[in-house]
Amino acid sequence: RVPDSFVHAPWLLPEGQQESLGCRIGRDYPAPIVDHARAVTHARARIAEVRRSPALAAEVARVFERHGSRRRPPAGSRARRGRSGATPPSLTEDRQLTLF
Repeated sequence: RVPDSFVHAPWLLPEGQQESLGCRIGRDYPAPIVDHARAVTHARARIAEVRRSPALAAEVARVFERHGSRRRPPAGSRARRGRSGATPPSLTEDRQLTLF
């Protein structure tokens, strides 16, 4: 019996209308569990706090150094060989262009 305009958010119905429709929020119909507006505000504040932290800046620098650098690893290093220890086949310049 809830009007179409409130079917997706019946808790926004005025109390008098809830009573007349027999759909009292918290009694006949469950109240919302999460206040989405507050949750979004809280999440954005936490994300901003993490982004400002010195620990994140250090982690970003570490990840970039490891994965973002285009330097080739030393010839005998494990990073060059991969997990198996075998040296990967070298790619021709033509093949490298098609991969990236």
